Amino acid sequence: MSRPRGFKQTEETIRKMRETKLGSKNPMWRGDKVGYASLHEWMVKRKPKPPLCEECHRVPPHELSSTGHTYTRNLGDWRWLCRSCHTRTDIENGLRGTRAGTRNIKRCPECQGKSTKAGFTWRDRKRVQRWRCSVCGRIYGESGQ
Repeated sequence: MSRPRGFKQTEETIRKMRETKLGSKNPMWRGDKVGYASLHEWMVKRKPKPPLCEECHRVPPHELSSTGHTYTRNLGDWRWLCRSCHTRTDIENGLRGTRAGTRNIKRCPECQGKSTKAGFTWRDRKRVQRWRCSVCGRIYGESGQ
């Protein structure tokens, strides 16, 4: 049955229709499997921006940063940081380098020490990056073997 032309929905009906498709009720909802840009957009809408950076408390923040770099929808896992604090924390966590070659830092699966590239090998006809731990000296492949 079609509605007559010019029919207006009541505010309550519009609210109820909106609530039936919000968040996880939406068939397009992806949960924590959402992409990087979409998750940042979702966080910007929900996490209020403080007047100052949550790290240094001196400069207004401009960027959202995931604290554990897990990229989940948990609001407590995100912080508003200024550009310099965001860059510094990424460098400390090995996610960004200050010069060429420092981006290729991984953590050793045994001692969690920083590892650097140590060439590559072939496994099942695929090229596999090898890493050397700077703490224990262990050499392991991309899969941690």
